[in-house]
Amino acid sequence: MMNFFRRPLRIWMQRCRVWTGQHLRRARTEPLRRALPDLLQTLAEMMASGVSLQDSVRYVQAGRTDRAVRAYLGRAAAGIEQGLPVSEVLSVDGDPWLGLLLKSGEVSGTLVDLLLRWSADERRRREWTAGLKKALGYPAMLTLSSVATLGLIRFVVLPRFEAMYASLGLAGQGDGRLGFRLLQSLPVAVGLCGAITVALYLSLPLLHRICPRGFAVLARNVPGVVLWRLWRTQQFASLIGRLVGAGIPLVESLAAASEAGPTWVRAAAGQIRQNLLDGVPLARAFVGDWDPILHLHIRLAELSGMLSDGLDRVDAHCRRELERRVQRILRRLEPSLTLATGGLIALTMLSLYVPMYTALSGMAVQ
Repeated sequence: MMNFFRRPLRIWMQRCRVWTGQHLRRARTEPLRRALPDLLQTLAEMMASGVSLQDSVRYVQAGRTDRAVRAYLGRAAAGIEQGLPVSEVLSVDGDPWLGLLLKSGEVSGTLVDLLLRWSADERRRREWTAGLKKALGYPAMLTLSSVATLGLIRFVVLPRFEAMYASLGLAGQGDGRLGFRLLQSLPVAVGLCGAITVALYLSLPLLHRICPRGFAVLARNVPGVVLWRLWRTQQFASLIGRLVGAGIPLVESLAAASEAGPTWVRAAAGQIRQNLLDGVPLARAFVGDWDPILHLHIRLAELSGMLSDGLDRVDAHCRRELERRVQRILRRLEPSLTLATGGLIALTMLSLYVPMYTALSGMAVQ
């Protein structure tokens, strides 16, 4: 039995190490990443007007004060003076697809157009991500504040009031006692529901590997799986669409994606690439747990030959669908959280002050 769980546990630990390493590298280059779309757009516009790449880099470097950006531009200028390829001097650690795009633009002579397109796509992607985070911010803060308030009441306020009422002989009052018991058991129930939810979602990849049919049945009934599938489809279509749109053949694009990026991207790209090399038709080669819109556009692209446009449409559709579903969830979630917070306050008032009012009423009668 232990051997059955040992391999999945080892896989999870390896993924956690990879994920931690990727995020640490990304954190070190985050200031540069934030400025990169504007930098590359400025360079592309200056090159389009006839200014050489070296002069453009020197000009942009002179107007920057951020240390990471100036270091990046300094390395780029030194690399250009040494005659290194543009794909090497302008690439960023941790973003191998940008280097691949630059290499394709350098070979095809469309470097300026690719830089402008990459900058616009990256800016649009960041605005979309920031919009989703902003929409989720208020419900997340309300949930955290409710949980924190519940913990404060349970572990700080209740014990003191309970001790005070016990010393006054009021601990057995009916409604107040019921409220005390509900408040004492509520954190346990919330924590248990949270633990079950987290365990369920963490077990989905393992269930998908062990029992695909069971995963398919569960995926239709577990909230959030549709959002997860849409997000994966959008990320994959956006990545492959950028590479193919830059003029890189599909097999080479999949090979590049299978060598870098998240684990699930490498696995999916590697499987699709192998299917294409084995002669599988394009519509059947894109295997995986994708949103059905991807298979529809891949079948259309197989007939029309416009794969890049099809992937761009999949990207746009999945973004719109994600926004629509998230907004619909938020419209239902925010009133529920507000009602839950009001119920928590009412239950707290019932538990803490009913015994006090009962005692005061008894004293007034006497």
